[in-house]
Amino acid sequence: MTNILNSADLVVRRLGGTNRYIALRLASRIFSSYDYYWFKYWLPRSSVLVAEVNGEAVGFVEFTIRRTICGRTGIMMYVGVLPEYRGQGIGKILILSAEELLLRRGISTYMASTRSWNDHSIRLFKSLGYEIITVHDLYEKLGFYRAYELIASLHAYEDDIIMFKSISRDKCVLYRIL
Repeated sequence: MTNILNSADLVVRRLGGTNRYIALRLASRIFSSYDYYWFKYWLPRSSVLVAEVNGEAVGFVEFTIRRTICGRTGIMMYVGVLPEYRGQGIGKILILSAEELLLRRGISTYMASTRSWNDHSIRLFKSLGYEIITVHDLYEKLGFYRAYELIASLHAYEDDIIMFKSISRDKCVLYRIL
């Protein structure tokens, strides 16, 4: 298969309200019923970018802006790429595209969360410069209330890994506890 990163056939575009069914269709093929439920739940409250190869939707990133302990923060809610297109850099392109849109809106801190068994997601975000901290360490270093405030702002109640990146490192308290 052609390397998508070097292909002019890859297009990333924003999905508006009337064509979000494209992301729903993809998510139903990518996620478990649990994650599909939460993806659908957040869909009306978030932005979505879709990656298309030769006109076919092959991946997406769902993201939003929330206030966290680091100020206004871009939250990567869900990233999904069809299995046959994984490992070609599409997830990276989607996350970087979302970061670029958020930066244009003045957001320079980004976060995501996942479960510790999701090695693929952890490797993906690490490769993009995200720092990784366990929820256990968050509670230990920030104290219960501040850690819970962050987890609640991410809606990461079932996750045990928080990933974060900030262009303005001094604005994000998480860099001070590493």
